Amino acid sequence: MMIRKLFSISSSIGRQLAAALLLVSIAIPALADEDCDEACQAARKAQDPLAPINALLTDNTIGFGPNSDNRTYNYQLQPVFTIEGDSANVILRGLLPYIGIPDGTGGTDYGYSDTVVQGFYVPEVDPGVFKLGYGVQVSLDTAKDGFGGPGNGAGVAVVGFQFAGNLAYGGVVGHLWGEGDFSVTTIQPIAFYSFEEFLGGGSYIGYSNTWSYDWDSKDWVIPIGATFGKTFILDGGYLLDMNAGVYPLVEAPDGGNDYQLKFGISWFFP
Repeated sequence: MMIRKLFSISSSIGRQLAAALLLVSIAIPALADEDCDEACQAARKAQDPLAPINALLTDNTIGFGPNSDNRTYNYQLQPVFTIEGDSANVILRGLLPYIGIPDGTGGTDYGYSDTVVQGFYVPEVDPGVFKLGYGVQVSLDTAKDGFGGPGNGAGVAVVGFQFAGNLAYGGVVGHLWGEGDFSVTTIQPIAFYSFEEFLGGGSYIGYSNTWSYDWDSKDWVIPIGATFGKTFILDGGYLLDMNAGVYPLVEAPDGGNDYQLKFGISWFFP
C-alpha cells in the first residue's frame, strides 16, 4: 500500500510537471540550435546533468527557520568524470558533503556526512531527442558520529533531460537503501530558461532542487522556488558557473527548516 501510494503521488507530480513544461515550451519562443552561440553552449553544459563533462561542481544549501537555533548547512563537492564511448557515455559522479547541524545549545556542530558515488550509463541519441541515463549509486559510511545518513548502502537512479530551444527540462529520480531503516526516495525536477542577450548571454533562470520522501519517518521534503545563474567562458576552454536561489519548503518534517538558500560555484574543464 505504501509503495503504491508513493508511486501514485510521484506519478501525479510527474504528470503535472510534464504538463507545465509542455505549456511553457509552447508559450516561449524557441531558440534554434544553430542560433545557440558560444555563451549558450556554455550554459547548456552547466544545466545538463547528462552532459559529457569533466568538472568540479558544488551544490550548497543553507536551511533557515523555524528559529535561529535550527539553521542547517550542507556543502557538497561533486567531482564529475566522463568516459566517452562510440555509442554511449559513462558518467561518474561523487557527492562529498560537509554539513552543519544544530548542537542543541544554540550553536552548530560541523562534520563530514556519508559519501555517495554514482555511475550513469547514457546511450547516445540524436539532437533534440529526450536523453535518458540509467544509474547505480553506492553510499560509504564516512559520517561523523551523530550525523546520521545512510551509512553503507546502495540504490538506483534514472535521469532524463532535453533542450527545446531556450528551455531545458528533465529530472532525476532515485532511491537509496542504507543501514538500519534508512530508505529514501528522491525526485529532482529540473527546468531552466536561458537568456540570449541578458548580461552578455550564458545567463539563465529556473528550478533545480531535490524533493525527498523518508520511508521510515513518512516525511516529505518539498522545496519550491527559483535559481538564477550565469556561465562564464574563461581562457583555455574552461568554464565557470555561478548560481543562487531561494526555496521555501512547502513540505518538511515537524521542526524542519522553513526555507533554503542554495548556491553553487562550479568549474568545468575543457
